[in-house]
This record gives sequence, C-alpha cells and structure tokens, in this order.
Amino acid sequence: MLDSRIPRPPGGHFIQLHAWAINAVGRAAAIVLGEADFLDRAKELPGQPIFTRTRIVAELEGFLGEKSVDEALSVLVALGWLVRHTIRTVGPKNLQTHHEYSLNAVAVSEYLEGGAVPGVANMRSRESQKCAQKCDSSNMGIEEEMQQQCSGIIAAPMQAAAYAVKPESAQQKRRRARPSGIVTFYGDDVAEAARLEQSNSAEEIAAAVSAVRGTGKEPVPGLVQAAISRHQSKAARDASQREKLNALDAVPPATPEKAAAGLARAKAALRHGQPHTTI
Repeated sequence: MLDSRIPRPPGGHFIQLHAWAINAVGRAAAIVLGEADFLDRAKELPGQPIFTRTRIVAELEGFLGEKSVDEALSVLVALGWLVRHTIRTVGPKNLQTHHEYSLNAVAVSEYLEGGAVPGVANMRSRESQKCAQKCDSSNMGIEEEMQQQCSGIIAAPMQAAAYAVKPESAQQKRRRARPSGIVTFYGDDVAEAARLEQSNSAEEIAAAVSAVRGTGKEPVPGLVQAAISRHQSKAARDASQREKLNALDAVPPATPEKAAAGLARAKAALRHGQPHTTI
C-alpha cells in the first residue's frame, strides 16, 4: 500500500481513525484511541505512560472538547484499552498526585481477535468471531469491510460495554460545597479536599477560600492549595524580617567614646582619599 500522496508539514502528525473503533466505542473514544496509538509509537516498551489528561485535551483541541475527552477516557479505561496510572511525587511540602494514561494494546487485540472484554460478559457468537477474524485478515478495505459486515454484530455488545460500565471518573460534573468552604466537582477533588483539611488548620483554609473567592473563582482544591502556599510563604518572609529587626534592636547603643572614635576614623579616611594642596 502506498503512503499518502498528501505531504505532511514538518513536525505534524495524523490521527488514525478506524471504522471498527467508531462502531465499537463511538467517534470521540475512537479519536482518543487513535491519538494514543500515535503517541505510543514513540515509546520503546509497551505499556508505558504516554499522556496526561491535560496533554490529550491540548493535542485534540479542535477535534474534541474537554467533556468529550473525559467521556472517551472513562469509556476506554472501563474497557481496559487505556490504563490509568496514579503518579505520586514528593513536593516541597507534601505528596503531589497526578494521573497518566498508557495504551493496553493487548486488550485491543483481544477484542479484534474475538476475546472477551474485561469486566463485560462475552456477548459475541461464533458468527461474530468469524466476522472479526475475516475483517482483520483482509489487507484491503479493512475499515469499510468491518463497518459493513460487523457493525450489526460486534458494535452492539461493545456499545453496551462502553456505556453500561461507568466508573467514578465517568460521572458528570457535579458541584459540591464542603463545610470547610472548599468546592469539589469530581471524585479526585474530594480526596484532595480531604487531604487539605487534614494537613491545614481551619483558619488557613478559611483564609485561602476567601482569597480565592475574592478573585471571582470557585475555591476548588488546587486553587485553595495555591493560596495556602502563598500565605505560608508570606508568613515565613514576615517572620524572617521580624527576626532581623529584633536582632538589630538587641544591639547595644554605642557609647559617646565609641561614637567619637568612629567619627575620627571616618574623617581620617576622607582626608586620606583627598589630594594634598600646597599653599
């Protein structure tokens, strides 16, 4: 098969969009899967993290909105085609958590070969397995053949799997205000808010929530954490300044004799630096 006759700009890339993936999990999830396939090719070993949510949203800007990306990620993770990794690193004051995703090519291959989808009953009949194998073995028109012959057999159970299995991350955005004043929208926000409430005093959280609201934004955990960090940094600088001032106040005043001696030394230094004048 010839390469595309359409030239690609330097640094550009293309998203491989399969008709069978559209039929199985929908257009948005198929686009995310195609982008994951492209990014995974840059890794030497399979199963390595390839993107964060922030990156995939930026990569697919113009193709999908954030809500569509979130729904696609939840479907692909539920099916096991993408794996969600929790990454924890040691920050300046506490552990910082973020999530990355990797491609599970084995799970995708099992689906194409007629294997069961993790967490979902195997609803394929022998007829559907033969159809999938026939479509995979064809070297020409694989997308069209799969769409025409397998759409009614394979797509139905996969769509049921995609939309019947919804983890917590697939839930719709919902605003919840906690007694501390912190506002959460997703499951990850709840855990982060609880951590903030355990590691900081109620006065610090209340001040941070008030500061965030003053900017016209919702006091979500990330913004509250940033406000607390700024407050703590300012408090540390103020304490250091007070220590310096107290140290200066503790220095005993100079006696008249010491002051006179210091003045004499200053005058001598000035005279030494001036040129001599002959009269």
